[in-house]
Amino acid sequence: MKRICIFMTLMFTLLFCVSVSVMAEGNLKEVHCDEQSFSTMIPEELTAYWEDGNGLRISVGQPGYVPFVLVWRKAPSPDDGAEYLNGQYTQHIEAQYGNNLLAQVHYETYDIGGKSLPAAQFTYRVEGGTLCLLRLEEVRDDQTIEYTAKYINGDPDATMEALEYAVRYYQADEEKTAPAPPKTDDPSGLDVISCPEQEFSTLCDPAYNWVYSEENGITIYTETEGSIPYVLVFRSEDWIVEAAEFIREQYTPHMREQYGNDLVAVTEYETYTIGGRQMPAALYKYRLQGYIIDMLRAYDVQDGHTVVFTAKYIQGEGDATLAALDTAAANYKPDADYYSGSADNAPMPEKTDSSPVPENTGAKNFHVVPSEASQVVYENYSDPSGYFTMDIPKGWQVVTGLKPSGLQDLISYAICLSDPSSPDRMLYFNLNTAGMLKSQEARDWYIQTYGPDSYFAQSPIAAEISAKGFFEGMAGLYDYSSFRTKEYVGTNILGGDVLRGEVVSSLTGNTAEGLFSAIVMDASYPVQRDPFNPSSGTIDAGILTIFDIIMETAPEGEFLDWQPVLDHCLSSVSFTSAFLTQREEAWRQVMGTSTVIMQTGSEMSDMIMDTWENAGRSSDILSQKQSDATLGYERVYDTESGDYLKAENGFTDWYDGSRYLPADQDDAYLSPVSGTIIWK
Repeated sequence: MKRICIFMTLMFTLLFCVSVSVMAEGNLKEVHCDEQSFSTMIPEELTAYWEDGNGLRISVGQPGYVPFVLVWRKAPSPDDGAEYLNGQYTQHIEAQYGNNLLAQVHYETYDIGGKSLPAAQFTYRVEGGTLCLLRLEEVRDDQTIEYTAKYINGDPDATMEALEYAVRYYQADEEKTAPAPPKTDDPSGLDVISCPEQEFSTLCDPAYNWVYSEENGITIYTETEGSIPYVLVFRSEDWIVEAAEFIREQYTPHMREQYGNDLVAVTEYETYTIGGRQMPAALYKYRLQGYIIDMLRAYDVQDGHTVVFTAKYIQGEGDATLAALDTAAANYKPDADYYSGSADNAPMPEKTDSSPVPENTGAKNFHVVPSEASQVVYENYSDPSGYFTMDIPKGWQVVTGLKPSGLQDLISYAICLSDPSSPDRMLYFNLNTAGMLKSQEARDWYIQTYGPDSYFAQSPIAAEISAKGFFEGMAGLYDYSSFRTKEYVGTNILGGDVLRGEVVSSLTGNTAEGLFSAIVMDASYPVQRDPFNPSSGTIDAGILTIFDIIMETAPEGEFLDWQPVLDHCLSSVSFTSAFLTQREEAWRQVMGTSTVIMQTGSEMSDMIMDTWENAGRSSDILSQKQSDATLGYERVYDTESGDYLKAENGFTDWYDGSRYLPADQDDAYLSPVSGTIIWK
């Protein structure tokens, strides 16, 4: 009887599909993509926004969910569109979806938007349904434009209409340029880059744009601003005496942690001639959006400081970028005003005092920049369906429905809260998910017995019967392409495992980390392996039902800061009496009982936090210390506020006040950081 009830639950879930009506033609609006300098037209009912790693995202349904259209502008592929789609891109899809990939069809051309474009189409299974992905390539204006449509199988109309308009009206916005940097009449014909923030200057090709950021120093974009390829020039206050040791012990482990299985090759130490100087360097190759990216990182010591030169480009397409790297290194000067001297560009006098210690040590020599998490302002969110309320950070968005399809019902109810400006800051809260198989053998049995299109034949397979196995099995179906358990935190009072994990985000392509928790219930269902051979033995074709699924994530290195915010939001979830009544009735109809398995947001939050706070988390302490060392920070305790801060290295060497004290005890690395002390 138990097996039948679970099957009925799954069938009930399938009845609740998202329906999208076809929009009326003629009501269009123009949308601009400032990040990649293009525009197009979409139906006015739709929304469009920039999504790191994916490009312009046009939401045909709920923002953040299927169905949608993506438009991405990049450097042209060395292969023609059909060759790239049939080769490298197809291999990427096969690796991402594995056994969940049901079908793939390649076209030489696909007629859309008044154009004939090379395309490939893929169909793959997800929890609760089947999705279709159509990918097209167009080359124009020495750029490749990638168009991607993803929709629920059998319901393509609205998505294909949005794709039609996006392709038809795409136009590069070549007149739009970044603010021009200060220029001088340098006899070499190159433009001057002046970086007063890090006290250096250099030169670059006048065709390139450049920007400064505190994190990266100067970024020189050799093609489209905001995209690979580019060159970085960063002047560090720390003198890396032994570059080889730093690469092996700090930077390579940082790259392995950031890219995980996507890091495909590492050459840790070689000597390169860059800008006429011999420099120790490391070369990293990693997968990103179906491409292999080369990243060459070289270290030079000038004027008592380490200067890091980095070139990042698509494998096989680095000539212009490496030339820009050579130019930047050859013309680097440790003086922001070096090229702004006399008319004949006589150099400014070299600085003799390279000490980073300020002239005075009073508070006027530094300032505290509060962290984003510490500045969160909450507002109350009321679900439009009247099912729940919760506190959310102002400006964040809430979407309901199972990932990734958006399908939902009252039994398998899911809530996703995310930050549109940083999608990896996310809380996902799912009451119940059913239909995960325990082996490929079980899936083969369902295919043989019920056919390849049956629900169970398309269900994901757990890597093992545990929360870890569940989250690993959902890679490619949730918003991440891989899941790795960093630490088993413990078991909550209901028997659910709590894990500290790391994922490679499908939304941004970056590494995110956080807490993952789920209760896994195993229903055994022994069946004859071969119905025509009684001696063939049995297999377990039972399914796993998962309750109280929670994911709290943030970009790598940010989770400790954002975890209190995410936990507050989870604990504030309050379901209305209308939801509870309707869910109990739905449960009774499907399960034949009024006993509803459900916890409130505060109960689930308490279960996670009790486990989290009781764990030693030694690996988390080590991870935070390594991150600080790599990025050049030390921990400081604010005696007035009781908060922990990050400070650029060297702050406590000269600061002689009593408010900020060095903090290297373990608690300093297990607490949120409320801000950063900037003094250099």
